[in-house]
Amino acid sequence: MAKYSDQLIICTDDGSAGHKTVVTEPLEDILNARNDIARVWGIGPAVMMKYVSAVTKVFNVPTTVSLNTIMIDGTGMCGGCRVMLQNGPKFVCVDGPEFEGHHVDWDNLLARLSFYDTEEKEDLVRWDKSRTELAYEKSPGFFKIAEIPSYAKHSTNIPKRVVKNS
Repeated sequence: MAKYSDQLIICTDDGSAGHKTVVTEPLEDILNARNDIARVWGIGPAVMMKYVSAVTKVFNVPTTVSLNTIMIDGTGMCGGCRVMLQNGPKFVCVDGPEFEGHHVDWDNLLARLSFYDTEEKEDLVRWDKSRTELAYEKSPGFFKIAEIPSYAKHSTNIPKRVVKNS
């Protein structure tokens, strides 16, 4: 990024790299100091892009966000990746993934992204358990005839959910 940027500012929540801060703080500083910013690109967690868009809206700076929604079929037919914009719904898999951040209904998007939190946590526990079993199986002196890995024996039913637009 530094090779292609006039200025690169790295921010991390814990300070492990760059500045220990959220990205909106240096962004606001830059927008206050300069009036020649033509566009901001926001790529990262949805909640971060929501607040980047909120900051840039105050300064009337167009903001492109790259959405990473749940995608099932990649054709727009399932609606899993639907995002509500000011001018109506769009599908991230066919209409995006880049959109004008000031037009995204962030509350709706964040609610949709949390639909499968319970199932994702359950699968993470199963995945972690399968990794532990695999590590044990690779221990010296442990021999086992090949079989279906434990993680392949589990599946998660995808519940049907309905979203009401606000």
